[in-house]
Amino acid sequence: KRLVGELGLSLGNLSYYASIIQHQSIYKIRRFPEWQGMLYLVCYLFFRYQETNDKLVTAFLYVTRKQREAASALAKLRIAEELEIIREKLMHAGNILHLFVDENVSDNTQFGDIRQNAFAMMSKDEIQLISQHLNKNSFDKTHYEWLYIDTQYRKIANTMRSLFLAIDIECEPGLQLLSSQLLTAKSELQKDKHISTVDQRLLLKNDKPFILIDEQVNTQRFEYYLYQKVARMIESNNIYINESASNKRLDDDLISATEWKKSHVIIQKTGLTRLNTPIQQTLSELTQKLRDQMERIGRNIHDGANDFVTLQPRSNQLTWKLANKRWKDDIDNPIYNQLQHMGIIEIMDYVHQKTGYLDAFKNIASKKKNTKAKEGDLLACIFGNGSNYGVHHMSSIS
Repeated sequence: KRLVGELGLSLGNLSYYASIIQHQSIYKIRRFPEWQGMLYLVCYLFFRYQETNDKLVTAFLYVTRKQREAASALAKLRIAEELEIIREKLMHAGNILHLFVDENVSDNTQFGDIRQNAFAMMSKDEIQLISQHLNKNSFDKTHYEWLYIDTQYRKIANTMRSLFLAIDIECEPGLQLLSSQLLTAKSELQKDKHISTVDQRLLLKNDKPFILIDEQVNTQRFEYYLYQKVARMIESNNIYINESASNKRLDDDLISATEWKKSHVIIQKTGLTRLNTPIQQTLSELTQKLRDQMERIGRNIHDGANDFVTLQPRSNQLTWKLANKRWKDDIDNPIYNQLQHMGIIEIMDYVHQKTGYLDAFKNIASKKKNTKAKEGDLLACIFGNGSNYGVHHMSSIS
C-alpha cells in the first residue's frame, strides 16, 4: 500500500496494470523487466487484498445473520411446544384446584402432602408453565433465543470469532467506546481465547437483563452480542473496513486533508478553466448570459418569432402551443431526406467494411492470442464503452 501511494498512480492505471496479471501467463510475466513485473504484481495484489477483505466481510455478515435467524426460529419452536404442553395439561388444572376444596382432605393435612398429590398429576415445570399462562405472562422470545445461543458457543467461536479477528474494523470518531471495546476484545481473543473486559455502556437497556446475570457479565453472551452489533453497524454503514472496495469510507476515495491544503495547486494542475476562474467571475458571466438569453427570448416572443409561445394582441397574455409540424420540414436541409436511416451499429459495421479498423484489436490474453474475436462482439463492446454504459451493464439490458 505504501508503494502504491508513492507511485501516485490513478485508480484507472492501477486497475489496468492489475488486469495484465489476470490475462497474461506466468511465462509472459517473467519475460517482462523485473521492475515492470513487480509493478503489475503490486497493483494486482492491491485489488486482490481488497477483494479478499470484502469476501471476509460478506462471510461474517452471512454467518451472523444465519445464527440470528436460527436463534429466532428455535425460540418460536420452543414457544409453540410449550403452548402445546399447556393445551394438553390444562385439563388437569381442574383436578389440582379441586384439591383445595376436596372435603376428604383435612385442614390438618400438611401442604407438602397436597403438593405431592399435585405433582403426581403434573410435573413441577408443567405447573409453572400453566401458572405463567393463567397469570397472562407472555412468553419471552428473546429469553429462548439466548438459551439457544448458549448451546452454540463453540460454533460461534469457530466461525464468527475467526472472521471477526480477520477483519480490520475502523470506527468514526464519535464511536470511541465501541472502537476501544473492539481493540480490547481482539487483543484478549487472540491471547486468551475469551473476552474479559466489557464496557457495559455499550449494552442497550433491553439487552442488559440477558447479558448481566446476577450483576455479572456473561462474557460468552457478550461476545455474541458484540458480533451482532458489529454486523448491524457494517450493514448500516456506521463502521467501515480498512482496505475494502465495498465497505470503505467515502473519505478513502477523496484527497487527504493534508494534500487538500494545497488545493490551489491541485486545481491549477487540472487545466480546467472553469475551476481556475474565480467563482465571482463565473457567477457574473453566467448571470449576464442568463439575462441575454431572457432578453433574446422576450424579443422573439414580442416579434412573433417564437413558434412555441405567442403574445395575444388583445389580451396581452402569453399562450403556449405545439409548433407546427411543417416548422421542422422548413428548417431541415432537404439533403438529409436523401440519406438512408441507419443504426449506429450498422454505421460502425459499414466503416469497418471500408477501413477494417476492427482488425486492429488484438486478444490481450496469451492463452487465446490466436483466437479471432467476433466482429459483433467487438462492436458491442465499443458501443457499450463509448456510450458510457459499460460492457456489463450493456449485456444485462440487451
